[in-house]
Amino acid sequence: EYDLLPLFSSTISPYYRQSLFRSVLESGISEVRSDRDKFTIMLDVKHFSPEDLSVKVIDDFVE
Repeated sequence: EYDLLPLFSSTISPYYRQSLFRSVLESGISEVRSDRDKFTIMLDVKHFSPEDLSVKVIDDFVE
């Protein structure tokens, strides 16, 4: 479920990492869903103008 969030080194315990991001993911502000073949990221961007937003994909990686 949290495979897309290995943002910190492995020295941070999985419990801490999971609890840290669980509140972010369940807040309704952002949502990450992943399954075997795809992932979906939903973000609340209403406070930004279209010119402020960009998504870059390089070699199957979102930057």
